[in-house]
Amino acid sequence: MQDLLWQRIDQSGSPAFTPIETDRLLNWASDVYYIVNRSIFNKDQKNTVNLTYLMRPFILLNTNKVTVVGAGADIPDYRDLAIMTATFPFTDCNQVVTNKPVNVVPMPMSATDRNMVDPFNKPTNQFPFYKQAHDGAFRTIEISSTTVPVSVQGYYFKTLQVIDATNNPTAVFEGQDYIARQIVDIAKVLMKGDVDDYAAVKNAMQETGLTMGTLWQA
Repeated sequence: MQDLLWQRIDQSGSPAFTPIETDRLLNWASDVYYIVNRSIFNKDQKNTVNLTYLMRPFILLNTNKVTVVGAGADIPDYRDLAIMTATFPFTDCNQVVTNKPVNVVPMPMSATDRNMVDPFNKPTNQFPFYKQAHDGAFRTIEISSTTVPVSVQGYYFKTLQVIDATNNPTAVFEGQDYIARQIVDIAKVLMKGDVDDYAAVKNAMQETGLTMGTLWQA
């Protein structure tokens, strides 16, 4: 990816950026790629497929609180939630109890106090909610429902692979080749910006479909 990036900025013979600087820009570009595609995830099948290399499954039993990020967390390499369901016991009209999964949907933190007392929006086992917070040690995903779920399962987006061609040049990029090429193109935009070549930035951004707002978010 370093070699391709130096080729793309037409400086492969004598790059203006050191390998360490190039790694930094490639990691930044990887983050921009994630932000762009995460915002349109599930918009259509193509956009969904673009991020499948970062998706991982999880399942936890008998809990309504999932700790994420860092050593000791339930999901230490967590970045963002893709989808989550919770399983609860339900009794049918024949008094047969069956465990069934239901989707857990996000509850805006600004609406938490109202929803918890509103009989029509109050979280239940049939309509559970979740919120993301922090307990002082870990980031948390907290589920509100009538009872504690039998299990919580779903998919999350893991943290991005660190691109370190300087110290680990034989590492294989975790995404597909076309994703690596798109990340290189984004890094080219960032490189041109670092050397104040704004005309080149504009042209490169047109090639990648980026906006200044996208780079600012990253």
